[in-house]
Amino acid sequence: MADLYPVVSPLHKREEVEKIIELYSETLQLQCVSEVPTEGVVLVLVCTGGTEQFIVEAARINPEVILLAHEKQNSLPAALEAREKLKVMDIHSKIIFGLDDASLAELESAIQIFEVVQTLRTSRIGIFGFPSPWLINLPHFSRAEHLGTTFVHIDLSQVVREVSQTVSGIEFEADRIECTKDDVKRAVTLYQALKNIVEREKLHALGIKCFDLIELLNTTGCLAVSLLNDAGIPAGCEADMPATVTMYIVQLLTGTPPFMGNLCSVSENEIFLAHCTIATQLTETVVLKPHFESGAGVSIQGTLPKGSSYPGKAGRCISEDISG
Repeated sequence: MADLYPVVSPLHKREEVEKIIELYSETLQLQCVSEVPTEGVVLVLVCTGGTEQFIVEAARINPEVILLAHEKQNSLPAALEAREKLKVMDIHSKIIFGLDDASLAELESAIQIFEVVQTLRTSRIGIFGFPSPWLINLPHFSRAEHLGTTFVHIDLSQVVREVSQTVSGIEFEADRIECTKDDVKRAVTLYQALKNIVEREKLHALGIKCFDLIELLNTTGCLAVSLLNDAGIPAGCEADMPATVTMYIVQLLTGTPPFMGNLCSVSENEIFLAHCTIATQLTETVVLKPHFESGAGVSIQGTLPKGSSYPGKAGRCISEDISG
């Protein structure tokens, strides 16, 4: 949901300004608002020059601002000047110039991305256990919290307790199963227990330190993570928060489950990714087999259909990664 908020310098001719407002309002099929809304994305229509301070004041009320600039009335210089000030204020805005087809397509994408940023501000992401020691880049990721995202730590003892109280009636089917029935039952019970905690804690995504579960529960988290992603709850393993947040962003943008993969090799025409937690929705065939590193529990071997895919990972400046 976006609102059109015009900013105008009193020095410019009113009739010229009204033509600009009418053009944008009709083209975008949006009504103008006289006050900056506190929710949703704000399309600040920079009608004239001399409006830099008005733009900054609007962004203070609602930081999800997209600046609409045009070729007349010193609109673009004002938008550029204001954007530099917003950068200093750590507000990441975007300028869309003109109303041609390319600009309208860019605006549509920008609105979607800014809506994702706004969703992140009110999201709760669970950290089950502590990140694995080989994930050495995680301390910097705390900067993602400046978006407003809440990270909720959940001790694995709570998972163990929830599993002991959970009875799952889920029957999981696969094209081939190379694990025992007890292995599959334990893995599915873990999924149901994690889902119970997600619902109780009102989490939107989670990362879990899977390797500790092998000793605690005699199972792996691979199938549970896969099924959570199938259920629309982005989940990453090893409590890898950059990967988990990236998966959540992908889910919000595309509405489809993401895939967390380890980069194995790169050649001229190919990159090779592998992991044991792929969402079954993404696969054509599914084989359940023991976890390849530990030989325990259940992991997923899935066959992907041919098609396009896009790798990515959110880093230290996550808001710039999304909106820049």
